[in-house]
Amino acid sequence: MHLFAWPAVLATREGPITRPGWNVWPPDTVGEGVTGTTTKPTLTNLDRCDRCGAQAYVRVVLPGGSDLLFCRHHAKSHDSKLREMAVEYHDETDKLTVGG
Repeated sequence: MHLFAWPAVLATREGPITRPGWNVWPPDTVGEGVTGTTTKPTLTNLDRCDRCGAQAYVRVVLPGGSDLLFCRHHAKSHDSKLREMAVEYHDETDKLTVGG
């Protein structure tokens, strides 16, 4: 029997050899000190409102994992609906200051 090796796949002339867990990515284990969750970085001046293009101060993460960015005006005008459907609601409007 001749084995042909390819990363995570073994095959013979009769067909592939399956091994439990070999073709699973990412692996079932998480490294030591890793929580398995990711966090989005804070919003920057390059992040723009999906509605009007102004600087975004609110990130709304939806159940599918996609996110929406909003300026303060559009986040406030759609606040109740956004909070209702959001998995995560990240608000940085406290960065805004009244200048004079």
